[in-house]
Order: sequence, then structure tokens, then C-alpha cells
Amino acid sequence: MLKKIPTLIATVAGAGYSPVASGTVGSAVVAAAWFLAQPGMTAQWIVLLALILVGWWSSEVVAKDSGVKDPSIIVVDEAAGMWIALLGVPHSLPVVLAAFLLFRFFDIVKCTPMKQAESLPGGLGIMADDVLAGAIARMLLIPLLMVFGGAL
Repeated sequence: MLKKIPTLIATVAGAGYSPVASGTVGSAVVAAAWFLAQPGMTAQWIVLLALILVGWWSSEVVAKDSGVKDPSIIVVDEAAGMWIALLGVPHSLPVVLAAFLLFRFFDIVKCTPMKQAESLPGGLGIMADDVLAGAIARMLLIPLLMVFGGAL
């Protein structure tokens, strides 16, 4: 039973078992949950902290158990990155979609800082590149909202 808890967390309740694009599926699950729950700022920060800390731990455990540095079933890193991209933005479907597309772009492209972060050991490396991708997506989303706010 206790061995299943890290896997349940790391796979975001099984989203990581998607046979195609597990990271995209994990990100979509979190974006939908964020949109539907409409959490206030305090809740958003608490969930983010939990995602990062528990994600780091669970991804470390699952990676060690699997013998693979970053198994594709681990999507809690995408969950944390997606949550960062959404942190404090307006609750509208176009904004969530824009955050999702920006996050997925940077998560897939993995520019230099993310490649370097990914090389960190264990769960830290698994989580760090997606946290950076989420932060970069958010840094681009905020000015877009300032310019196109009414249109999003």
C-alpha cells in the first residue's frame, strides 16, 4: 500500500499512464482541475508548495524504483509547472488555454536553463525543468494579459 502512494502522486492519479503524450495529459488534467476549482490565491500557493515538495519526493521514489532517470509515467513535474503558469491569472478558458500552450511549448522545447536543470540529480532534476518551464510561460503570459486582457 505505501509503495503505491508515491506512484499515485507522481503519475497524478494515473494520468502519467497515458499511452500517448503523458506530459500533455498530466498538464491538461491540472489545468482543468485549476479551472474548475477556481482556487483563491492562498490555496494556489499552498497547492503549488505541496506539488513541488511532494512531487520532488514522489518522483525520486518512482524513478529509483523503476531504475529510469525520468520515467514517462512521472507527470507531477508537469503538474507543478502548469500550476506555476496558472498562478494568479484570471479564471477564463482562453487564459487557461494560453497558459497551457505556453507551458507545453517550453516544456517540450527545453531551452538552455531547462536542459541544465534537467541534469540535476534525482527528483530535483525531474521537477526543476518543468518548474522553470512554468515560470517562463507565466512570465510571458502576464504581459500578454496586460496587452490583450479583454480579448483573453
